[in-house]
Amino acid sequence: MSFDLLSPFIHGLVLAFSLIIPAGIQNTFILNQSVLSKNTLSVLPIIITASLCDTVLIILSVLGISLILLEMEWIKLAILILGFVFLVYIGYKMWKQPPINLGAKQYTLSVMKQVIFTMSVSWLNPHAIIDTVVVIGSQCLQYSSYQKLAYSIGCIMTTWSWFFALALFGNRLGRSKSGHFVLGNINKLSAVLMYLVAAYTAYQISGLVL
Repeated sequence: MSFDLLSPFIHGLVLAFSLIIPAGIQNTFILNQSVLSKNTLSVLPIIITASLCDTVLIILSVLGISLILLEMEWIKLAILILGFVFLVYIGYKMWKQPPINLGAKQYTLSVMKQVIFTMSVSWLNPHAIIDTVVVIGSQCLQYSSYQKLAYSIGCIMTTWSWFFALALFGNRLGRSKSGHFVLGNINKLSAVLMYLVAAYTAYQISGLVL
């Protein structure tokens, strides 16, 4: 691979990693389901769905389609309102979630429910969508067509690798004695972060409406 393509490829790898690593709804959901499952294969639908959802956002961002859509205020307002409701609901559910007994038999979601829930946590977080679209879309404007392709591949490879690694980590965590304690703290932290994001989302909504 020439330097002209290697540079945007590495740029995509690093940028996507910085955007995907924070503890958000998507990561927490994948981690929870991986801990509850006894093998990684059982959460494969979740990993693939999350990766495909992010891949779609990345492609739309690089093509510039999503940036054009977000310039329409009513679309941005709809995303923010829907996301606010979703963040408050999920944050409440995670905060109230009882401690998990990893030794007991856990309720596992069907494949269809895994796909639906994963699509929800991937596409109903307004800031995950807007920030990813704006940052990834704007960072590749200086690249040529072939460089944008290398940049996109870098972003997509990071996404798929991260979700597989997160599922493997969750599976290992589920087998450890301190797994329930660590997961409980992660859920509480994620709930707080979701409420903070929801509060900021409400502020943005007021700015668009007023």
